[in-house]
Amino acid sequence: DIQSTESIIRVDKNELMFKTHSIQYDELRPNKLISFIHAIPLQQVLKNVSDTRDYSFFATLIMVAIASVLALIFSLILTMPLKQIMHATRKVAEGSSDYTLPVGRSDEIGQLANSVEKMASDLKKQKQSLLEKNQSIKSILGSITSAFIVLDYNWHFIYVNSNAEKMFDDNADLIGEVFW
Repeated sequence: DIQSTESIIRVDKNELMFKTHSIQYDELRPNKLISFIHAIPLQQVLKNVSDTRDYSFFATLIMVAIASVLALIFSLILTMPLKQIMHATRKVAEGSSDYTLPVGRSDEIGQLANSVEKMASDLKKQKQSLLEKNQSIKSILGSITSAFIVLDYNWHFIYVNSNAEKMFDDNADLIGEVFW
């Protein structure tokens, strides 16, 4: 069982810090103690405390700087693939297939990239299917020998075959115009 005490005493214009450690060395006689007394100049103690405070301050500054740099690097690592995905979705929305995605990743960003890639592929297939159907419909409508027009629900021309154009006016572009 160790007991410690500290006290500051002024000796000849110098302040000293006394630290006493007492250890009981005989369990049968509790009043038998060995005591160690350390006398340290108070100025030395205060200098050590000041140095420790300064080192702690600079160590904290260095840790904050390192944490800031690591946070910046981590944010760049996280945002770069997200920016690539945003760019790719804009390109897909514009109908372009000129984009790259970080599809090789196995995390959530990679799953998102794979989903965008699948969506783009599905859109491309649907667009191709619609173009083929549109071409097929144009071919069918073009083979009609009678004058033939198609109007939308607001009575705007959306298709006029060559025989119908001859009926109205050869030079007029009727697509989008109102029938009535």
